Amino acid sequence: MTRDEAREAPKVLQHYADGGDVQCNYGGGWTGVEPPIFNFHNALYRIKPKPAEGWGTITDSDPDSLVGWESRARAELRAVPGRRVIHWREVTE
Repeated sequence: MTRDEAREAPKVLQHYADGGDVQCNYGGGWTGVEPPIFNFHNALYRIKPKPAEGWGTITDSDPDSLVGWESRARAELRAVPGRRVIHWREVTE
């Protein structure tokens, strides 16, 4: 275990104790396990990241035309004719 991993371990344990989700990596990618075993010698652990989300405007005929905004109000203010406001959320699997 590196010193950085040792600094993160109590944060991960506390997050789990408080009811949060954690993920582990045994070398094949991050995955959720319930309940986690917390074998810090053989696996890495992290707090499960929250999916990114935001607001934007888009043209239906061109899905690559997404323009992101920091809030719904800002997206609605900047929506010009031919563009619609969308709320997007990252898909994590």
